[in-house]
Amino acid sequence: MGELVEKIYREVPGSRIPGGSEDVMLDLAIRQLVKNYRAKTKALQSRGTDGMAKL
Repeated sequence: MGELVEKIYREVPGSRIPGGSEDVMLDLAIRQLVKNYRAKTKALQSRGTDGMAKL
């Protein structure tokens, strides 16, 4: 029984418990990308469509 549980834990990514440093850094990176994307698109929209090539 222990082998089966260990195999599932290793091979099924959804079964692991989030909150480790990798998960925290990935979450932070995604939040920063979304924040930067929203800021850039808002700035481009305020300038009109001329700035779309600079995105």
